Order: sequence, then structure tokens, then C-alpha cells
Amino acid sequence: MPHHRRLFFSIVAGLCGSVVCLIFRAAAHDNGDFWWSLHMAMAVLNGTDPYAGLREANMVAYPLPIAAVGLLFLWVPNIGASTMFVGISTGLLAYGALRDETPWELGVLLSAPYIIAVKYAQWGIIVLALGHLRFLLPVILIKPQIALPVALTRKPSLLGLILTAGILLLSFIILPDWPVRWLATVGSYQRVIPILVLPFGPLLFLALLRWRTPNSWLLVLMSVLPHRAIYDLLSLWLLTRSWRQSLLLAALSWVIAFSSLAYDQAVVSLLFLPCLGLIFINHSRGKYTPISSTKHNKAETIS
Repeated sequence: MPHHRRLFFSIVAGLCGSVVCLIFRAAAHDNGDFWWSLHMAMAVLNGTDPYAGLREANMVAYPLPIAAVGLLFLWVPNIGASTMFVGISTGLLAYGALRDETPWELGVLLSAPYIIAVKYAQWGIIVLALGHLRFLLPVILIKPQIALPVALTRKPSLLGLILTAGILLLSFIILPDWPVRWLATVGSYQRVIPILVLPFGPLLFLALLRWRTPNSWLLVLMSVLPHRAIYDLLSLWLLTRSWRQSLLLAALSWVIAFSSLAYDQAVVSLLFLPCLGLIFINHSRGKYTPISSTKHNKAETIS
């Protein structure tokens, strides 16, 4: 696809994401989960402790590096911050998928995880974009439990490594003990670890039978690390290799959203197990990329 068309579709996708987010956030009169970015940024600018009182209020906070994102949006009034964040995240996702010639991954835009992530201005969208745009690596400092599986199964770029190291170093200069303060708030974090969900969760280890493919490790890592809700699972669309597979996952995700089953059982049965099947199907059809593969040329490694 020519660059100008790719850019056009990415802008359109971003605008659509912004509009949907605006509708949800206007009804709620707040910035959703993106509030944390703004809160941390304001605390850094004012020289106050961003974690003060959060543990006592039983609130689960974010790592301090999230302030780096908040600083970029403090100038945006009211709910415009979350709306812009979702739009930019969606646009980056669309651009990366189209650039890497995996347009079917954009079937995720019709899924329950995406719509719910848009509703609450969550981070799963930009984590999925990390699978294509490696300069987004700093997101591992913000949502490590969902970003690490993507980061560890994709070759990092030099720019991404520099940005991540720089933001991490600056965060320690600003508040040296922020990891301790942050971890003190995560005790009440509501989590699901798919591999521990009986009876089917342990079957996800079967992905290691195809251990030479990075997507097998992606699924295993997403299975052993905790997530909170379905909006954290957009990265599963990196496992798809066709529109049919992508739209099938999207349809199954809506079944989960409206199912009366317990969430942990539903998400393992209707998302993780089908993704396990995709790994074996795509491997048998040759639709996979070995770990040793260098898919992108040198010009692309900066992204």
C-alpha cells in the first residue's frame, strides 16, 4: 500500500477511535483510565508525592514513568486528553499494521477488547501497536504486565531502547523510591492469570511445542502474566494471519462480553484456546515467522 494511502487510513482510524472515546468520556465527564497520566504529570510538575494516600484509599496506581505521557497532554482541556490519546494510539496501530502488511490485525477494531479499551481510554491499543512500532517500547514501563510479552517477542529498536532508558533514568531522578511506593498500591489489583485457570489453562503450555516461533512465546507469556480485564488482551491479534482468523477472534470476544460464564473461564475457553489453535494451524500452513527471522530492513529498525 502506498505511503499516502496508509497515512490516510491511519488518520481515519484514529479519528473514528477518538469519536467513540469522546462519546463514552462525555457521558462519564472524566478522562477514564488516562486520568492517571495527568495526575502523575501534575504531581511531578508540582513537586508533590503522586502516591500519597493511594494505598489508604485502596487505589491501584501506575508506575511513575506514565507521567512522561501525561506531560504531553496537560495542555488539552477536559476530556480532550483521553480522546486524543485513544485516537493517536489507534492511528499508530493502523499505520504499523498496514506498513507491515498485516492489515487483518485491524479486525481488532471490531472487537470487544478494543471498544472497551476505547471506552476507558486504556493502554492495550498502544501495546498492540508496539508489535509493529518498536519506538513505543517505553510502554513496558507503564503497563509491564501486558507489554512485556510483546516487547520480549519482537526485536527492539535503538530508538525504543534509548527512550525507555532515558524515561526510566529520569523517573528515578525525580522520585528514587517510586517502585516501592507503586508496589505498595498493587495489593488490591484484580487479576487473572490464564495459565492457572482450571481445567483448560495449563493446556496453553502446549504452545511451547512450537517454541521456535515468537508468537508461541507471546501466547505463553500472556498466559503466565496477570491481566485485569478483556481490554488488556488486544495483543492476541498479533497471532492472527488472515482476516478470517482476526474476525473470528473479534466475534468470540463479543461472546465473552455478553456471556454469563465467569470471566476467567470464558476468556481462556473463547480467546486463549482458539489462539493456541491458531499457532498450530498457522505453523502447519507455513504462516509464521521464526525467531531468527529478520523481517524488517535496516531502515525500519528505528521504528
